[in-house]
Amino acid sequence: TLIVSKGNPPDYYVVPNIINFSLSKAKIKLSNAGLFLGEITYEFNDQLLNNTIIEQSQPPDKRLSFPADIDVVLSKDKR
Repeated sequence: TLIVSKGNPPDYYVVPNIINFSLSKAKIKLSNAGLFLGEITYEFNDQLLNNTIIEQSQPPDKRLSFPADIDVVLSKDKR
């Protein structure tokens, strides 16, 4: 196992807006912000593409003092 440091951790972490993003793009945005993907739940929504984020557990631009898990609700196209 090799661990590479990016320097000192930031004083705070800013939650990105991942609403209407695909799951894969949301994972990248969360990772770049120093945060983690938390629990994933699904909700039927025929207006959006499958696996589009509908809700996130922390509001966008919120400052967190620790790298938290962000829970998401994803759309699914079948009931």
